[in-house]
Amino acid sequence: MVSALRTRKFTALFACFDSDKNGVLEQRDYEQFARNLSQAYNLAPGTAAYAAMYAETMALWDFVHNVADQDGDHRITPAEFIAAYGALTNDDATFQQLLMSYAAYVIRTGDQNGDGRLDEDEYATILCCYGIADAAARAAFRHLVTDGSGYLTNRAMEQIFAEFFRSDDPAAPGNWMIGPMEGDSRQ
Repeated sequence: MVSALRTRKFTALFACFDSDKNGVLEQRDYEQFARNLSQAYNLAPGTAAYAAMYAETMALWDFVHNVADQDGDHRITPAEFIAAYGALTNDDATFQQLLMSYAAYVIRTGDQNGDGRLDEDEYATILCCYGIADAAARAAFRHLVTDGSGYLTNRAMEQIFAEFFRSDDPAAPGNWMIGPMEGDSRQ
C-alpha cells in the first residue's frame, strides 16, 4: 500500500506528465514534453541532439506504459500510475536501476553549459517543460539545494529522487522535486 504522502506526490507527478490535462497519460503527453524540450533548448528536428532527447523521452513513455498500463488501453489512469510507481519504488533493485537512471536523465537534459550539474535557471527550465510555473520551479530548486553550493549534481538528484519517491517524511527536501503540491502550505 502506498502511503498518503507518497500518493499525494505521485498524483502531483502524474499531473506534471499529463500535459493536455485530460486525466490520463498517453504517448502524446510525452511527445508534448519532447516538443517543450526542443523549444526550450533550441533542438531542431533532424539533429543528433534532438534525436537523442526524443529517444530518451519516448523511452520514458515506453517504460511508464509498460509498467503502468494494466488494462492495455494505452492510457494510464492516476490509479494505474500510483500503483505502478508504488510497486517500482518499493523494490530496491528496480528503483536503483530505473528511477535513478531518470535522475541522470534530468541532469543530462537540463545541463546546458556542460558542467555536469544544474543551476537554478537550468532546473527551472526543465521543470517549466513539464508545465510547472517558473516561480514554483525556482522555489523547488531553493528547497532542494541543501548544501549551499547553488547546484544540483547527479548525486544530489539521486537523493532527491529517493526522497520524493520513497520517503514518508513530510520534511524531506526531495518532496520539493516538482515544486509545491496543490494545497501545499510549505513555502
